[in-house]
Amino acid sequence: MRFALLTLALTATLASAVEPAPCYPASVIAVHDGDTATMLIETFPDELSRRGVRLSGIDTPELRGQCAAETANAQRARETLRGLLCPAGCGVAATVRVCLSSRHDKYGGRVDARVFTPAGLDVNQELIVAGVARSYDGKRRGSWCAP
Repeated sequence: MRFALLTLALTATLASAVEPAPCYPASVIAVHDGDTATMLIETFPDELSRRGVRLSGIDTPELRGQCAAETANAQRARETLRGLLCPAGCGVAATVRVCLSSRHDKYGGRVDARVFTPAGLDVNQELIVAGVARSYDGKRRGSWCAP
């Protein structure tokens, strides 16, 4: 009996660990910086939720950077994100797919998510490939300014 309960608990834990994040269609209202946008997320048919979305697992330079290079790179990151999320302009009918993580971001109010373009590109990964973002685990971030 004890073994059966342990097996059942382990199976449930493993199933939840590999269960994909819930994904929803969304329209982008605005891009704020290189890793944050406001979106209308379709959580249920005919029900929209206006949410701040932070792209999970990446870090981009801050618009109010610690040096001129960081600020310039932050503007480039924001434009790259805007180009990926809303090439025809934000607020236009292009629909992205938002896959929510299991928590809100560490600052609250926004949700952490992976975002995919209508063509299926992983926006989070595309920003890294473009050189305007780097992987981020939520801990202390390094400087974007040259040493």
